[in-house]
Order: sequence, then structure tokens, then C-alpha cells
Amino acid sequence: MPERKSHVKSRLGCGQCKTRRVKVSANRSEAETPQQQKTDGKEQCDETRPTCGNCKRRRETCTYTNRNTKSTNLSSPASNGSDHTNAISSSVHLKQLELMHHWSTSTYASLALSNGARRASRYQLDVPRLALENEYLLETMYALTSLHLAYQRPNDARSLIQDATGYNTRALAACREALAALEGPNAGALFYCSALLGVVALALRAVDPDTAAAQTPTDTLAQLTIMWRGTWSVIIASKEILGPEEYNTLFHPPAWNMLQGSSVRHQSQIFLDRLRERAKAEDHTMMQQDQNSDDSPTKQETGVDVTKVYLETLDLTQVLLSTPDLEHSRIIAWPVLCPVPFMDFVTQKRPLAMAIVLLYSVLLRSMDELWWLGSLRADLVNELAPLVAACGPEMAEIVDWVQSWTSRPDELGPIHTSNWADDRTRRISPIKMDDPSPILHTPSWAEARTSRHSPATDV
Repeated sequence: MPERKSHVKSRLGCGQCKTRRVKVSANRSEAETPQQQKTDGKEQCDETRPTCGNCKRRRETCTYTNRNTKSTNLSSPASNGSDHTNAISSSVHLKQLELMHHWSTSTYASLALSNGARRASRYQLDVPRLALENEYLLETMYALTSLHLAYQRPNDARSLIQDATGYNTRALAACREALAALEGPNAGALFYCSALLGVVALALRAVDPDTAAAQTPTDTLAQLTIMWRGTWSVIIASKEILGPEEYNTLFHPPAWNMLQGSSVRHQSQIFLDRLRERAKAEDHTMMQQDQNSDDSPTKQETGVDVTKVYLETLDLTQVLLSTPDLEHSRIIAWPVLCPVPFMDFVTQKRPLAMAIVLLYSVLLRSMDELWWLGSLRADLVNELAPLVAACGPEMAEIVDWVQSWTSRPDELGPIHTSNWADDRTRRISPIKMDDPSPILHTPSWAEARTSRHSPATDV
């Protein structure tokens, strides 16, 4: 029996030749002619495109399936671009998963300014839940967590700070836009967003040397005040659009210790009284200057009672200095609790305003360990001390006390001043506990300011 010629089925041949069961020789070479490719009386498909030799001779329509004749590992330029984009997207997604995990396990705990479990759970559970529904809050969380990681990982700090800056920029823009259309469903997210954006401003200064070099500590304090007054504006506006139960649940007041002590540090008592006397003289001096200058606005034109601004600020500072076991949330809220014009006086470098901030810096010492506050207290002292000391011996004495107290506070014990304390306690209004803000109290001036400024301009 003659040996049967080996062949394989034509997997790449045209559809017509496959139907006719024309086979392709297993040892066919490209050099073979059509005559050499004949076997068993049938001519094999030569796979010529678009029409093979068989179909051409038979005058038939030749069709091929959409199968590549050769496999290749090379991708098209469009495919390469898509793969690159997908790789970047995957990398960003993994980073954000890490940020969310770090927030829920570490960052949230560093933000709670009290030991209350309820407050901590809000940052750990409620804020992420709201963030998944509101992009601006999510961006704020990512910004703050990136800065926390930058603080913990100095070797990766540069890229993490860059990421944080991008998140922060987008969060600020989106928050302003959302504030312009404040509604009940997004009130909670906007509250937390505006509050945390203030912490981001502090954290950027604490972690990024470039930010710290570009902005003075008092400018940071002024920026923080503006941003957190935006937080307060959210609270005020929300009261009109939320039901009482939802409002009280969302803006639950803090458990602050409202018992004022009857003892103050002896030197701080002397300095506060001294500054009060200067405040009363300050208004008279400024009015004389206004009358002698055509360019300076008068008290009547500005509507600012300078003496009242200083005295209210000194009273507030006195309350904090005389409160035992003072909560961190009350300390950090001090710039917002002060009358609005006071921070303008600070940025204008008015001696009395700077001296009051120096006394306030003493309170910040208990918060030195907070990563997001960084060296703000020391920076404030370094910025203001030489300016205040240059204003005369009495002011220089305040500087010396502040610098020595913050370096060795345990050596400067309090003394009782019962007569003064009894009188001042009657005259100083305590912070109201029906205040809905977690950290803020609204003096009489805040209500008027809120009515004059829209929330969108305060963040």
C-alpha cells in the first residue's frame, strides 16, 4: 500500500476551501508552485488574500475569518497608552486605599481634642461615611492623612506633601462651591470639611518647611481664624434648614469644664491687668491719631470700639488661664472666640495685640505633642517676642515671663487672688453649654458678622 501523504486541515485557509475539505500539506513550503500543491486530485488552498487561487479559478467569492495570521506580543500605540493610564489609575487607587486605612486606624485618633469616645468615633466612622458621599470631604481626608504619613515617614515626605497639596487645593475649591448651595443633606459633610481644612493649614505648616518659610505664624493664625469662622457659618446656616433632632445630633456640644478656678498665676494676673490699662489708653491714643490724619479712618467710620475689642479678648484669655484642666479644644478655639477685629490688629503688628497673643501662647504649650500643630507655639514666641520687647520695659517683662514659663512651667505655681477672682468671675460671661458647635462659641459680634458674610467667603 502506498504511503499516505501527511497533511493537516487548513485552519488558516478560506471558508470556501474548508467547505470543500481541501487540505494543506504539512510539509508545504512557500516555494512550492500551485502544481506542486496538488494532492489526491484536489488543489490545496494557497491562502492568498483577498482571493485564493482556487476561488479565483472557480470564480467564487473568497472569504476569510477574522483570525490573525501571526500572533504577536506587540501592542498598538493606543493600547500602550491605555495600559499606562490603567497602571496610573491602579497606583492612585492603591494609595488612596492606604490613606483611608491609615485615617481609620491612626489619623482620626490624633484629631480628637478630648478623651471622649463619642468624639473619636465620629472621626473614625461618621467622617469616612460622609466622605464617600461628598468628594470635598474625601479630598480633605486624603490631604490630612497624607500629611500625617509625611510626618511619620520623613523619607517619603516630599511626594506625600505634594499629594496633600493637590488634595487640599481641590477640597478648598469644591468646599467653596458646595457652601454656596448649602442644603440639609450636605450640612454635616461641609461642617467637617471646613473644620478639617483648618487642621490641614496647620499641618502643612508643621510638616512642610516651604510652607512654614512662606507664611509667618501670625498669618497662619489669621488664616485659621477665617477658615474656622466658615465652620461656624455652616452651623448657623444649618440651624435654619435642619430639624431640631438632626441638628442637635450633628452639632453636639462638647463636654467642657465650665467651672472657673479662683486662682491664676501671679505674674499673668499682673500682666493682664497691665494690658487692660493699656487697652483703655489705646483707644484714646488712636482717636487722637485719627483726628490728626486725613488718611486714617476714624472710630466712627470703622465702627470698631478698640478698647472693647481688647478688653473682650483679655477677658477670654483670663477665663482660659483660670480654668483647671483646660480642654485642648478650647485652647485651639481661642482665635475664633476673640472679637473679629482682634486678628486684624495682630496681623497689623499692634503691640498690645501681639502681647496678648504671647500670653495665649502659654496655653499652647500643653499641645506641643500634637503632630499637626508642630512648633506653632515656639514660632509665635520667636516672631512676636522681639517686637513686643522693643515696646518698652513693661512689655519686655511680659516677653521674659512667657519665655521662662514655656521653658519651665512647673516652677511658676499659681496663687490665690480671691478678691480679684470673685469680682472678675461675676463680670466674665462663661461659654454657653447650649452652644451647638463642637469647639466654637459665638459671642454677640459673631451673629452680626455671620449676617454680613456669606459662608462661601469665609472658607
